[in-house]
Amino acid sequence: MLYTTSMGVVRTTYAKCQAMKQILRTLMVKFDERDVFMCFNHQKEIRERMQSDDIDVPQLFVDGHYIGVS
Repeated sequence: MLYTTSMGVVRTTYAKCQAMKQILRTLMVKFDERDVFMCFNHQKEIRERMQSDDIDVPQLFVDGHYIGVS
């Protein structure tokens, strides 16, 4: 599961999200993407998973295990 944002106003965050997606595609890794900008439920979900009120993306989870942020 890859949590990203499509909000291009914060360019560095948007660029990191795009780079992470490109890395996964280059490695031919299938992933589900959750855009926290487009869905309040995804924001709530990542807050619960990270146990934090701050949302920092991109965040990557593999089989439920936290991998990290780029």
